[in-house]
Amino acid sequence: KTLNLFQTLKMKSKALLYLLAPLLLCCKPKVQTTDSLLDHLLPNSSLIIKINNLSNFKSELKNSSFLEKTQQFGIHQDLEKKLKGLEFLSSDALCLLSFYEVGRKNHEFLFTLEQGATSFVADSIVDRKVETLAYQGNSMTKYTLGTQEIFSVALDGKLHLSSSQMLMENIIRTPRPNAANAVLKRLYSTSSPSKSATIFVHLDEPSSLPATQVKEERDRTPFFLDWLSLDFSANSDHTSFSGVAQASDSIKNFINLFKNTIPLANKAQLFAPQNSQALVSYTFDDYSMFAKNQNDYLNRVTEPDSLFNTIEELGIIHVNNEKVVVLNSFGGESIAEYLETDKTGTSNYQGSEILSLKTENFLTKAFNPLLTTFNSNFCAILENSFVFSENKEVL
Repeated sequence: KTLNLFQTLKMKSKALLYLLAPLLLCCKPKVQTTDSLLDHLLPNSSLIIKINNLSNFKSELKNSSFLEKTQQFGIHQDLEKKLKGLEFLSSDALCLLSFYEVGRKNHEFLFTLEQGATSFVADSIVDRKVETLAYQGNSMTKYTLGTQEIFSVALDGKLHLSSSQMLMENIIRTPRPNAANAVLKRLYSTSSPSKSATIFVHLDEPSSLPATQVKEERDRTPFFLDWLSLDFSANSDHTSFSGVAQASDSIKNFINLFKNTIPLANKAQLFAPQNSQALVSYTFDDYSMFAKNQNDYLNRVTEPDSLFNTIEELGIIHVNNEKVVVLNSFGGESIAEYLETDKTGTSNYQGSEILSLKTENFLTKAFNPLLTTFNSNFCAILENSFVFSENKEVL
């Protein structure tokens, strides 16, 4: 009986497996394959711009007051001239605009999007010419639009346009997919689809467009970060860049001063007069963590100054070619007490007290390298905000 029972259970188990097999196969996770535009770019780009909406992006660039002020820069004029041919391009699809250094300080563009997702209308140009070029068994189109040359090729369902024939030839020769950098892929996946565009740049890459513009200063300036992703939006009143910065732990990067801290809302702009030339604001939720990172960055061993434990923002305002420093705190009693003991005199302006201070460099010691070469001679206290200057007239 025991043997019969075992055989019965065995037969039922087999029958159950046969019944469950289709269900198990149906439940097997389906491997998703993604074909990112990033994988169709050439490596070592100087700059990549992910354009979510080409029409909006063009409009925002045209209306940007910030970009108006950069028109005299050599790099602005150079890129504007090379991109002029893209004025005749129209698309509602996601596209990538990447730049590559082709020769010293010469950057050419590559524009990539899904094949069939764009129209190229240049009927208004009288002096235009279209040629078909052959390269390694592929067909390349050359558009001559006045003094502009645009090359295009369709490969693997993607359309590439470029200002450089050499880049087009490299695209044809490069095996696909061309796996993008892992960090770049992570930043790409976190970019905002609601903005007209997102800019990606590898600042630690010598051929990156920003690096080539400041090559002479590179050896004298600290590493700022490795990768930067900036969502872009603009109108006639302002230009906004917001995003993510990433740095390696193995290299002394400026951005690591804020490692393991959380950014907070900026308030320093509330103290900036309308004639301010520039404003930089740094925020963190934990001054003691910032102080630890500061010791690592400066290769020193110093106990954090408890005086600044409640500080959550350091703002630097440039006005009339002078600096004004703003410290915002969630509880400034200890700093107010310290300033009371350090003051050498007081004056009053429109109901606010201005302190003259004895110790001039205590802020630079506490916030180096965020703040350097600044003498905190005068201070105005506004509740939990402390505004310092070298010149009382600026306050």
